[in-house]
Amino acid sequence: MPKINKELFISNSQIQEFKDCERRWYIKYYRELAPRRSALWGPLALGTKIHKVLEIIYSDLDNDPMDLINQMYDEDFEKLSEMEFPEDAKKELTKEKALAVAMIRGFLDWREEEGLDAGYAVLSNEEVLIYQLPDLPGVSLRGKLDQRVKRLSDGAILFNDWKTTKSFTDRLLLVLNEQMKFYHLLEYLIKPDEYTDGARYTMLRKVGRTAAAKPPFYKREEVRHNKAEIQNFYLATMKLVERIVQARKDLDEGQPMQYVVPPRPSRDCSWKCPFTSICPLFDDGSNVELAMQEHLVHSDPDARYQEEGQEEIG
Repeated sequence: MPKINKELFISNSQIQEFKDCERRWYIKYYRELAPRRSALWGPLALGTKIHKVLEIIYSDLDNDPMDLINQMYDEDFEKLSEMEFPEDAKKELTKEKALAVAMIRGFLDWREEEGLDAGYAVLSNEEVLIYQLPDLPGVSLRGKLDQRVKRLSDGAILFNDWKTTKSFTDRLLLVLNEQMKFYHLLEYLIKPDEYTDGARYTMLRKVGRTAAAKPPFYKREEVRHNKAEIQNFYLATMKLVERIVQARKDLDEGQPMQYVVPPRPSRDCSWKCPFTSICPLFDDGSNVELAMQEHLVHSDPDARYQEEGQEEIG
């Protein structure tokens, strides 16, 4: 395998980005760039806010989740006033805030009515796991768990993950979901004598619970993975890690990015990719570097992992 020029941490998010579109990976992870002005509303922005609130709900911090959601949207409204946005931008943000408030209030009610967390002990929140790959010096796998819990009735250890969704995901898609398999793999590599039983998904539908909306609005689903699945997932993961390391080597050596990391256009580009206006400029002879200077800024894609107290194991 090629040597790398700096210590490299590879997360499931980076692997999925590379699989989905190598050019988007190049801009975000290799060049470490992000839009100068991030989206204040939309599926990704809403999901991020809801996730932050759920972190507060399940942490030991004495914070009111409704205060947090109001604070985040107040900050966004302030940004709107400082930027040139279309007139209907405030209406869109106001509409989304109402949705976020309804989702969180409803979740708190559902959690209490169902006794959702009774019978479970929280083992960790927002825990960072790192495993140094012995055959790839300088390369580590890294993940950040939302929450690890223990079911008191049978001692089962589960990862808890929070998701926002338009409709509840088919169970097969949860079984195939690689994010939790990646966490499971990290634990398997770090603690081979211990076993995590699987994943517990807590899902919130993106609906305002109006009279016209049909329940259920919230759902919890448990998915287990056996050792054979995790061992085979390790093989697939290592192949992708090798491809990422090789792509970095080729780019470092000056090979054309159009050759090393080609794009993969799809209908999802319009909402999923923040670089849709930049992407074509790599291929049509435009001064793409100047365009990136004007519209993008340096941003560490792995900033969420940089926390005090993380322990490196491997």
